[in-house]
Amino acid sequence: MKRKCKENICRSFVLLLFFHMLLFSTADKELKERRVYREIYESFLNRKMKHFYSETGTENERFLLPDRPDLAAFQDYLMTLDPHTGTVPSYRLRKVDLSAGQKNNVTKADIGDRLTWEMVPANVSGRTRALMYDPLSTSLNKVWAGSVTGGLWFNQDITSGISSWNVVEDIPAGTSISCITYDPLDKEIFYAATGEPQTAVTIYRESSGVGQGIWKSDDAGNTWKLLSSTIDFAYVTDIIIRIENDTSVIYAAVVSGLYKGEYQRSMPTDGLYRSKDDGDTWEQVLPDISSTKSPYAISDIELANNGRIFLGTMRNIEGLGAGMILYSDDGITWDVYEDYKHVIESSSDNTSNIPGRVMLASAPSDSSIVYAVFAGGGYTEAGFLFFRGFGILRSEDCGETWSEVSMPVADGSWAYLAWHALEIAVNPSDPDQVYTGGLDLHRSLDGGATWNKISYWHTYYGTPYVHADQHNIQFKPGSDNEFVVGNDGGVFYTPDATASNPDFYERNNNYNTVQYYSCAIHPQAGKGFYLGGTQDNGTFRYVNEPVSLNDMISGGDGAFCFIDEDEPQFIITSVYYNRYYVFVNGPGDILGSPNPIQNYYSGIFINPADYNSKTNSLFANATSFEGYRTDEILRISNMTTSPAGEYISLNTGVSVPFSHVKVSDFSPEGETTLFLGTQSGRLFRVENAESDPQVEEIGPAGFPTANISCVALGDTEDELLVVFSNFGVSSIWLTTDGGLNWKEVEGNLPDMPVRWALFYPGEPNGAIIATEKGIWTTTNLDQQTVFWSPDQDGMGDVRVDMIRLRKSDYAILAATHGRGFSVTHSITLGKKTEILKDNTLDIWPNPADDQFAIRFIAEGFADVMIYSMSGKQIAHKYQKNSYGELKMNFNLENQPSGIYLITVSTGMRKYTGKLILR
Repeated sequence: MKRKCKENICRSFVLLLFFHMLLFSTADKELKERRVYREIYESFLNRKMKHFYSETGTENERFLLPDRPDLAAFQDYLMTLDPHTGTVPSYRLRKVDLSAGQKNNVTKADIGDRLTWEMVPANVSGRTRALMYDPLSTSLNKVWAGSVTGGLWFNQDITSGISSWNVVEDIPAGTSISCITYDPLDKEIFYAATGEPQTAVTIYRESSGVGQGIWKSDDAGNTWKLLSSTIDFAYVTDIIIRIENDTSVIYAAVVSGLYKGEYQRSMPTDGLYRSKDDGDTWEQVLPDISSTKSPYAISDIELANNGRIFLGTMRNIEGLGAGMILYSDDGITWDVYEDYKHVIESSSDNTSNIPGRVMLASAPSDSSIVYAVFAGGGYTEAGFLFFRGFGILRSEDCGETWSEVSMPVADGSWAYLAWHALEIAVNPSDPDQVYTGGLDLHRSLDGGATWNKISYWHTYYGTPYVHADQHNIQFKPGSDNEFVVGNDGGVFYTPDATASNPDFYERNNNYNTVQYYSCAIHPQAGKGFYLGGTQDNGTFRYVNEPVSLNDMISGGDGAFCFIDEDEPQFIITSVYYNRYYVFVNGPGDILGSPNPIQNYYSGIFINPADYNSKTNSLFANATSFEGYRTDEILRISNMTTSPAGEYISLNTGVSVPFSHVKVSDFSPEGETTLFLGTQSGRLFRVENAESDPQVEEIGPAGFPTANISCVALGDTEDELLVVFSNFGVSSIWLTTDGGLNWKEVEGNLPDMPVRWALFYPGEPNGAIIATEKGIWTTTNLDQQTVFWSPDQDGMGDVRVDMIRLRKSDYAILAATHGRGFSVTHSITLGKKTEILKDNTLDIWPNPADDQFAIRFIAEGFADVMIYSMSGKQIAHKYQKNSYGELKMNFNLENQPSGIYLITVSTGMRKYTGKLILR
């Protein structure tokens, strides 16, 4: 009842929000009305944040945990929800057409030269749930692996430390792969299912990857296509193929769940879907949960060698049906074992009396022996639901009866995130040799009577090292001594599973599936030196060699990071909640010991921040999700010498966190000018931020009431591009006069989150944006209708959280959330790379199709005339109070090809130049 009341409160606020939106959409968009609406929206966000934090433990508990994927998912929910509905409509991404530019008849001149992205080599990986040995491999050493946000990959020789992973190009880059199998009757037929359900049902964390359905290959994985019959399968936990009457019958465990506030459902909601025609049609074959009209939600499918199908259950959206085992000999009628569910429910420990998911393993050498590992959970005093290992059962009569065996650790702490990481497997030759995984791997040699830990998530605790959180164990066909394991750090392999102390080897060579939140690029032209903050893998440093575990320079969840522009030996990394480290990078890129700056615990999880290299000052949001330090930013001065922090109140009246912090490249000497965006769509310019901050709101009344994710600066502070990351709003806005006038320039861009932006170097009216579906660009921001085109060759349509430009050579580094780093060196500016001299009029491109720009030195004003060779004035621009280097953009799209004369008068100088119009 308590949960339903909280849900009703949330729904009420969404309805209130929607009512006010309807009201104001019919009224004049005056500043006062818009501010009232923003206040309502801020109240809605604040209630969401406080409700969430009441369920996730105390502040101290949150601070001590090594990583917080739940907080990252919640922050992303606030960043991307549709303000009209309060949910994240991920289904709209299906409509994103990556051929949008071509379908809108956009020419090459409109979109500029195409960018070519190179994946930065890495031997570190992200969370992996799907594994399969290739049945057609002669050596049986080829392995397939699926990332939760990085698509499908294969490795030709998992036994080799130098064998590289290869990506499957047919499947979109950001796809969440959950499981994979092949057809025993035709081993060239593969199926890869999608969606990460473990994080999607009634836990504190919503799914990081909603599914697309099931992908199928008819040629051993060379080509893939999506089965149209499965596009409504929100999450698939497991998939198997069973031979019935000499026919391959597919079974897919489909569950519904949440994706950042929105229910993801198929029809019917949950169940086991059966197909007798290679996936063309499906039938749901499970009975309903007792006293309900909903079938069970299945967490695992296990097919015994005698043909019996076993199913483990998990909680559905209503919290029902978990903690049970179903089995069937025909795939249609089912027996239900629920005795252990009642054992869990009768537990005297109220933190363990809620049944969770069940994972299964049948002994290949003896079909009568089956193991099941159960999760049990409960609520903390704050109302936070968690699960840990509750018990392990063994059956010696193929599931007819079950008896309890021991667990690796009696209190279940060996699987303290059992909703997220839980696995069990049996040695193919020995039914008493059992492996189970939670945080680490454990092994029993006596059928579960006793256990030994055989891996450690950190070398501080022992060796061999295997990354934390185990999800899948797959033995090599025909072997009882080799297996691969998938976890939050990718793929690990052992060649001696039966040894007294098995060895494990990381097998992530080029399995580039790390989820980055942020990035930084070294300022020196051509230097391969990058930083990036990641989910659950700390902050990595790339220096010309593939990123490896040795390149993790700070741990936890990596947040914003910086390389000092004029003293690049100084490196700054951060961990969530405004905790920083300053490193000194020595000769030969030898990294010195970090100086921790840990005294300013504040802000939000991946906390917005920026750094002024000229003053060595860092500025960051200080407002927390709970509402602490409202309307404050954190300033840490002397970051590289003697850091000193101070909280600064800005008196803007904002009650939500600042969602973006941008240091102006044009800040006065010794000072900092900031641009600050908020979660509710307000934009501020802050002058004198180093001393006596002066705050001015420059965002218009018509700005979306949504999350400002980035502010990009052009050639002056007058040229600003502001982007929003919410669904359902106009995402991109431009001003060329410092905020006096704004233009909405979203154009043909699909409805999707936009997370970062840059002005396109050397392209008049050009911009580059990082979106939920890769990189998109335009070169016609000045047009009435702006056309955007995907520009992601070599990268794919993976989510991109941040892009950083290096001004010395115009390289751009992209931080993707599932495909590691990508970098492009495609931008060449010709004359713009030269230093502008006082007597130089710079015209580029020249020749031009229709759009071009000029640069010159102004001395008080700028009067520009463009004439045809016949003497006819074609264009005229005048700008007063202009000093120093100035850029102006022009568009002569209606003029015939030929030579044009450009004259510029400014103070004591006059420039002339010729333009060739093609």
